Amino acid sequence: MSKLTHEQEPVEVAVEGSNARPQTDDNVFAVLAQRASERSLAELWTTAVVGSVNAAFVLIQHPRLHWLGAGFLTVASYGIWGLANRAIVTQDTQLTGVKMDLLRGLRGMMLPIGVISAIAAVGSFMAAALGGWIH
Repeated sequence: MSKLTHEQEPVEVAVEGSNARPQTDDNVFAVLAQRASERSLAELWTTAVVGSVNAAFVLIQHPRLHWLGAGFLTVASYGIWGLANRAIVTQDTQLTGVKMDLLRGLRGMMLPIGVISAIAAVGSFMAAALGGWIH
């Protein structure tokens, strides 16, 4: 085993106080908003369209799999929220006050729809999975 000389010793890095602590203000919504802002428009459009089509198909064709449809609705809500937020943040000059209000309303509707559908997906899945076990 070789000995460490002064030049080979590991270097310690000092971290400022604010960076050393984990961010307590980060929650699931802040993380999802950051992730949505990092996605391209094509990814957000794909998420919104495919999630919507899958949710509609599952809920119409296979209503017993409503928990899966609710999961797809959650994904679609994320994509739609990301698209609306991107349009609002970029503040395109073509957007009038009415269009901006509609985008804000759409973005505001996607949050409760996504949260409720996520809760419904998890709850319905657990009920379906444990339905035969609990009498």
